[in-house]
Amino acid sequence: MRRLLHPSICAVLVFAPPGLAAQIPLRKTVAVVSASGAARRLLVATPTVEAGADVAVAIELAELLRKHLSDGAGARNRVVSREILNRVLTASGYEEDAPLSETAVRALGTQLQVAYVVCATIRLEADGRLNVFASLASPADPAANRRTLIQDAGQPLDAFAAVLAQRLIQEIQ
Repeated sequence: MRRLLHPSICAVLVFAPPGLAAQIPLRKTVAVVSASGAARRLLVATPTVEAGADVAVAIELAELLRKHLSDGAGARNRVVSREILNRVLTASGYEEDAPLSETAVRALGTQLQVAYVVCATIRLEADGRLNVFASLASPADPAANRRTLIQDAGQPLDAFAAVLAQRLIQEIQ
């Protein structure tokens, strides 16, 4: 799906001081849909972190989820890249890869006009395994199905992310 924005608004958003871009109301965009149907966009932000989990692990998990969701979500779905997400975050006054609350992820998803957002929180269990509480739903759906997944002992983060992505993909297929 292609979006058309007035060039002056794009310039203001790109070059605005931190925090200012979030205050600038965007003009309504016009969607251009191809004859074959446009790809639905998915947003995966860095999960919030609880109980001793490391932000670096949350950032890595988000990137792995993007990879596995891109691979498994089919041709009709496209994941917003980390680069685009970080550009929007820094323009809005956040640091790159900032962990975002569910409310912030949903607001960002609405702003970016994505079809789905992944909201997640990670926690480190006493035995060192990750516990992830995640959902994949439309930005306007606060009652999305939430999934809890606990990392198997010795399971690499990439394999854990693949299982989580597979379970989330079930929500949109």
